[in-house]
Amino acid sequence: MNKLDLARRPMSAASLLTWGGGIVWRKLQIGSGSFRDLCKPAGTNEEDQLVNINKLMSMKGICSRREANEFVRRGLVEVDGRIAQLGDEVSRDASVRLLPKAEKEKKEDLSIMLHKPVNWISQNSDAISKRDRNRLSIKLLTLENQSKKNVLHTSAYSRPLVPASLAGLACAGRLDFESSGLLIFTQDGVVARKLIGQDSVIEKEYHVTVRAAGSASYLPLRIERLRHGLVLDEKPLKAAQVDLLDKSWVHPDAVFTLRFVLSEGRYRQIRRMCDLVGMQVIRLHRVRVGDLLLGDLEEGKWREIDRRVFIN
Repeated sequence: MNKLDLARRPMSAASLLTWGGGIVWRKLQIGSGSFRDLCKPAGTNEEDQLVNINKLMSMKGICSRREANEFVRRGLVEVDGRIAQLGDEVSRDASVRLLPKAEKEKKEDLSIMLHKPVNWISQNSDAISKRDRNRLSIKLLTLENQSKKNVLHTSAYSRPLVPASLAGLACAGRLDFESSGLLIFTQDGVVARKLIGQDSVIEKEYHVTVRAAGSASYLPLRIERLRHGLVLDEKPLKAAQVDLLDKSWVHPDAVFTLRFVLSEGRYRQIRRMCDLVGMQVIRLHRVRVGDLLLGDLEEGKWREIDRRVFIN
């Protein structure tokens, strides 16, 4: 009888098999798990498993995997007191640090905030026509458009920049063509992952002006539906914070400004949410990402931000 046949026999999930060489293996509970589980030594758990040095550096928020590979290749990473090598498999609780030269290079990664005007495209992949390519938000990132205002925000600062400093910036959390407000570009892979990675929980706040057809008496019910209970693309949305900021009356329909706070980012999410409850979006403006406020940054202008506003 071979190993796979033995694994298929109905036995207690707590049973163990001993094969040649004295190795003890976990048995599968019939109807669950996978053959991979059969080949996992008993007594191991996730914390005991080794991971590639580049993955561990990403998990610890030191840098992206791509950056980690480059630093390791150049001998600029120390793990448990020794210089790391490409392909090293290390414990998840290993001590990892960048050498001073790499730390200096990391500090030079640029992250910026832009006040995006309406009718500008957030990222290159959305540009289809030549006209689109002339309206890319990244074209606003020139030294002439750097904000000269004094900045009191503790997460913002300024340093001497040259045009080459702006190369390699990528949008981290786009706004659609018709929307305006806070848009972030970064050269820092860790910041990008923090903002738009699959496990990101960074809040984003929007002020949204809508026109609601019908009687205003239905407004509380509509806001309640926006907060929870909606489904997009056959997937339930996470609970959202939605509040009425102010309102004015325009005959024959009512115009309201709503405050949305979301912790996820689906395609044209707010516009589609509003459409589901009978509201037409007139203006959508992002005012906050995490702890970073748009504040008084002028439209079309940008300023540098400190990565520590996102990476603690």
